[in-house]
Amino acid sequence: MECFWGCGYLIRVLPDKEILDVGMWVNPVFRRQGYATLIISHLKETCLKAGYTPIAGCAADNIVSRRTLEKCGFMTKHCAIVFEF
Repeated sequence: MECFWGCGYLIRVLPDKEILDVGMWVNPVFRRQGYATLIISHLKETCLKAGYTPIAGCAADNIVSRRTLEKCGFMTKHCAIVFEF
Protein backbone atom coordinates (compact mmCIF):
# COMPACT_ATOMS: atom_id res chain seq x y z
CA MET A 1 0.00 0.00 0.00
CA GLU A 2 1.37 3.40 -0.96
CA CYS A 3 0.82 6.36 1.32
CA PHE A 4 1.46 10.08 0.94
CA TRP A 5 3.68 11.11 3.86
CA GLY A 6 4.24 14.78 3.05
CA CYS A 7 5.36 17.45 0.63
CA GLY A 8 7.46 20.57 0.44
CA TYR A 9 7.31 23.80 -1.51
CA LEU A 10 9.50 26.67 -2.63
CA ILE A 11 7.89 30.05 -3.34
CA ARG A 12 9.74 33.05 -4.74
CA VAL A 13 9.11 35.88 -2.29
CA LEU A 14 9.89 38.88 -4.50
CA PRO A 15 10.33 38.83 -8.28
CA ASP A 16 13.57 40.85 -8.19
CA LYS A 17 15.24 38.99 -5.27
CA GLU A 18 16.92 35.59 -5.12
CA ILE A 19 14.92 34.56 -2.03
CA LEU A 20 12.70 31.49 -1.72
CA ASP A 21 10.23 30.71 1.05
CA VAL A 22 10.67 27.10 2.17
CA GLY A 23 7.71 25.19 3.56
CA MET A 24 6.30 21.74 4.12
CA TRP A 25 3.32 19.70 5.22
CA VAL A 26 3.45 16.22 6.75
CA ASN A 27 0.53 13.80 6.92
CA PRO A 28 -0.52 13.60 10.61
CA VAL A 29 -0.03 9.81 10.53
CA PHE A 30 3.69 10.35 9.84
CA ARG A 31 4.45 13.32 12.09
CA ARG A 32 7.22 13.19 14.71
CA GLN A 33 9.21 10.72 12.59
CA GLY A 34 11.69 13.15 11.02
CA TYR A 35 9.93 13.70 7.69
CA ALA A 36 9.57 17.46 8.21
CA THR A 37 13.29 17.75 8.93
CA LEU A 38 14.07 15.68 5.84
CA ILE A 39 11.85 17.85 3.62
CA ILE A 40 13.10 21.20 4.97
CA SER A 41 16.76 20.14 4.88
CA HIS A 42 16.46 18.99 1.27
CA LEU A 43 14.67 22.16 0.15
CA LYS A 44 17.18 24.38 1.96
CA GLU A 45 20.12 22.63 0.27
CA THR A 46 18.34 22.84 -3.10
CA CYS A 47 17.97 26.62 -2.65
CA LEU A 48 21.58 27.12 -1.63
CA LYS A 49 22.96 25.02 -4.50
CA ALA A 50 20.89 27.06 -6.96
CA GLY A 51 22.14 30.37 -5.52
CA TYR A 52 18.97 31.32 -3.66
CA THR A 53 18.57 32.43 -0.05
CA PRO A 54 16.07 30.20 1.75
CA ILE A 55 13.74 31.72 4.33
CA ALA A 56 10.99 30.08 6.37
CA GLY A 57 8.37 30.91 8.91
CA CYS A 58 5.59 29.44 11.00
CA ALA A 59 2.90 30.52 13.41
CA ALA A 60 4.33 31.87 16.67
CA ASP A 61 2.53 29.18 18.67
CA ASN A 62 3.67 26.30 16.42
CA ILE A 63 6.54 25.15 18.64
CA VAL A 64 7.10 21.86 16.79
CA SER A 65 7.45 23.60 13.43
CA ARG A 66 9.76 26.24 14.91
CA ARG A 67 11.99 23.56 16.41
CA THR A 68 12.12 21.74 13.07
CA LEU A 69 13.18 24.94 11.30
CA GLU A 70 15.82 25.64 13.97
CA LYS A 71 17.12 22.07 13.67
CA CYS A 72 17.59 22.76 9.95
CA GLY A 73 19.62 25.91 10.67
CA PHE A 74 16.98 28.62 10.46
CA MET A 75 16.95 31.32 13.16
CA THR A 76 14.09 33.43 14.48
CA LYS A 77 14.58 37.05 13.45
CA HIS A 78 11.03 38.42 13.43
CA CYS A 79 7.77 37.77 15.17
CA ALA A 80 4.48 38.81 13.59
CA ILE A 81 1.53 39.81 15.69
CA VAL A 82 -2.00 39.40 14.39
CA PHE A 83 -4.80 41.52 15.76
CA GLU A 84 -8.35 40.28 15.42
CA PHE A 85 -11.38 42.46 16.05
